[in-house]
Amino acid sequence: MRPISILTVGILVVLILACQSPLLKAQSVPNSPAMSVSISNGVTSVSILLQASQNLTSQDRFFSLPQFNGQLVGQNASTVSSIVQDSVRTLSPHASVSNLRLGLSSSPPTNGTVLQWFNVSLQFQVGGIQTPENGNERTDLSWKSFVIASNITIGGIEVNTVGSTYMQAAATYLQALEAPSQGTFAFRNLINNRVVTAIGLPSAILRIQLLNFTRFLPQVDTWQQSYNFTSRSATWSFTADPNLGLVVQQTSNEPHVTEKVTSGFFYVLKATISAPARSIARGDTILAFFQDTSEALMGTVIVAILALGSATYLYERRTLKSRSTRKPKH
Repeated sequence: MRPISILTVGILVVLILACQSPLLKAQSVPNSPAMSVSISNGVTSVSILLQASQNLTSQDRFFSLPQFNGQLVGQNASTVSSIVQDSVRTLSPHASVSNLRLGLSSSPPTNGTVLQWFNVSLQFQVGGIQTPENGNERTDLSWKSFVIASNITIGGIEVNTVGSTYMQAAATYLQALEAPSQGTFAFRNLINNRVVTAIGLPSAILRIQLLNFTRFLPQVDTWQQSYNFTSRSATWSFTADPNLGLVVQQTSNEPHVTEKVTSGFFYVLKATISAPARSIARGDTILAFFQDTSEALMGTVIVAILALGSATYLYERRTLKSRSTRKPKH
């Protein structure tokens, strides 16, 4: 029998190992997620960047957000860290928060013709949610939809309850502006993507809280799964409802005028979770395979090919030797 070539054996090994990997749809991950969660061995890192903006000053010239640029770290961030941990523990009782850093970067007030930015950043690590399993790890992510109801300040500037802190006077102004039912303009108001009447604006504006992630409640295994070739990781992504914050749409009641002017306070919630390449999501739990990277697979392929090559070489040598020792027939 003719021995199998080493190349054929190598190809078969590669195909077998490839078939053992789950099929992941290759596609791009949404840009600039508000919440990024990265799972590594024993550590779950969270990075939150809320990029809010406003042009409401075009309607109410007295409205603006405070300008500030600074961070809270270390001991200065201990109070905020405790608040975040308490919020996270309402969903994952054994979770602990560490290495928290809070930042705010806001631009100067404008006249509303250009956006004023109000960017809030929050980074921390979550422990107590990992469970070892045969050299791999189960990570509980049910805490991802946490909400902070209390005030969070940095340098005396509120970064969470912006609706009640900064926008109530503007809501009262809009209520009076929109009151005439037969005025020159018609208005449509949305708060967190829900229609609100003019009379309900001052109370509904209280619902604008930046550190409210309840929209991430759907379980991770229902999120959009993909593969990031750059970081060689499995990713799950989710985009919440658009038009979060306050949206005021103004149209003219004049005939043949169709122009619509939009003003308000805007932000978007997106989330991305990343884990090692062959990780699996089951509900809100990620089963992460830390010992099964592409490098490990390639190493397995190389070792298998070398082992099978050596076996083939020994087989061929013994076959040739046995043939050479046979006596020719007379």
